[in-house]
Amino acid sequence: GRAKVSIQQGALDFPGVFEEPVLPVDSLLADLQWRVDGEALALNVSSLKFSNADARGEAQASWRTADPKSSPDGARFPGVLDLQGTLTQADGTRVWRYLPTGVPKEARDYVRASVLAGTATGTTFRVRGDLRHFPFPEGGSGEFLIRAPVHDVTYAYVPRSMQANPAWPALAGLSGELVFRGAGMEINGVRGQVAGAARLQVAADARIPDFHAPAVQVQGQVKGPVAESLAVVNTSPVTGMLNGALAKATGSGDAEVGLRLDLPLADLARSQVRGSVALAGNDVQISPDSPLLTRARGVVQFSEKGFQLAGVQARALGGEVRLEGGTRPGPARGPAIVQLRAQGTATAEGLRQAHELGFVSRLARDFGGSTGYQLALAFRRGIAEVQVTSNLQGMSIQLAAPLNKPA
Repeated sequence: GRAKVSIQQGALDFPGVFEEPVLPVDSLLADLQWRVDGEALALNVSSLKFSNADARGEAQASWRTADPKSSPDGARFPGVLDLQGTLTQADGTRVWRYLPTGVPKEARDYVRASVLAGTATGTTFRVRGDLRHFPFPEGGSGEFLIRAPVHDVTYAYVPRSMQANPAWPALAGLSGELVFRGAGMEINGVRGQVAGAARLQVAADARIPDFHAPAVQVQGQVKGPVAESLAVVNTSPVTGMLNGALAKATGSGDAEVGLRLDLPLADLARSQVRGSVALAGNDVQISPDSPLLTRARGVVQFSEKGFQLAGVQARALGGEVRLEGGTRPGPARGPAIVQLRAQGTATAEGLRQAHELGFVSRLARDFGGSTGYQLALAFRRGIAEVQVTSNLQGMSIQLAAPLNKPA
């Protein structure tokens, strides 16, 4: 038989296909052809055009019962489908609504909670194969593919409902491509900002390789002011990983952060973080009572276990300084200890300007020349411990005897 179908302000019912089976329809037009040959059923849908509050588009499809001889249990249903189409416009926050129940519920719930805003244009979709094997894992005998160019997206890669405070920051104002492929999901070519820190520009990719064991993998770069980067760090789970060592840190200038996150959604305590911060002439002060580091260059490498300095050089106390160190495990499985070491040259004028050193800067009014020094900076439970040692060779001191000395 044949039929022309026209629906206005109605609905379609897909029992077992969608979590919410009744799909409201503002308008739908389609040409149908069907054939019944004993137990073999076939249906062709052409010239399908549809729209509702969530999306509008067009598609074509063919469906038939499966060959019972090729099925271990002789089943003819749910059948073999070949569906393809396009959406000219769609609401990104409603993508979850159209993911079939063949996609695990944990994955559908994740998409619902993570895509908080956005629109999709030019979306293409394809489902092809025996639906018993849907969503056709990679290498399977079928295809499940949705490609959606998205705009103005707010993406909480770790939804609020899945974490405690402090929370991972969302990404906002994103553009890119949302892809559902087989048993996984990808967001490719993302460009946007960190939510709440508009000057932090993001370029990243995110993916969930397998919905059956959902783990979010995010890899990308963040560029922008050091001050805003520190604010994000100190309001995210990273601050706990660093034992609060950067809670009072300040900085100026721009920096680039390379970042990789592996976040198992079922057990966020096992999250892994890898990244680096490239300093390119920035001014940084790790704590209010430690020396200001100006024109800092080098790399800070970090992970969920802490951070390490690599080739970091700066100017401090009037001369050049080299820094090394990072975090190490605390005693008896206690909090990690942050230890930094520096070796450099201090001048009398530099010491006079280092007001963070308190009485030392006042004493330096009677100093002249320069000298080498070693600095040790440690944080224990968020409290800074600063120790500076020097043999004072090369520095003159104009104090009362016996504290006076020539350079």
